[in-house]
Amino acid sequence: MRVNLAFVPPGGGETDYSLSIELPEMPHAGDYVSVFRQGSTGTEDFIVKRTWWGVSSEDGDAEPISKLKEVWIECEFALGHTPSESHKSVCKDYEAKTGKLLQFDSSVY
Repeated sequence: MRVNLAFVPPGGGETDYSLSIELPEMPHAGDYVSVFRQGSTGTEDFIVKRTWWGVSSEDGDAEPISKLKEVWIECEFALGHTPSESHKSVCKDYEAKTGKLLQFDSSVY
């Protein structure tokens, strides 16, 4: 399923950037997402906040026909276990602005 990941500050807000991606299933609130970029050491880490469903509706012969138009998964910046230096810096900047810093639990490691 193709979804759009929207990356926002901790607590929500304007989208910093987004990625369109094919996933085997929908992420759920509280799920962890780590982005591994080629040529970069470390990860960009996020916690899923909520799902936004975009639906289009068209008039049909008997009743309106609705179709899925797009899905946006809102993900908040967080510190994972191996964040890149640039991601750490962005998270610290958001912490200074919002007073919030989200972090992955260490239960898997």
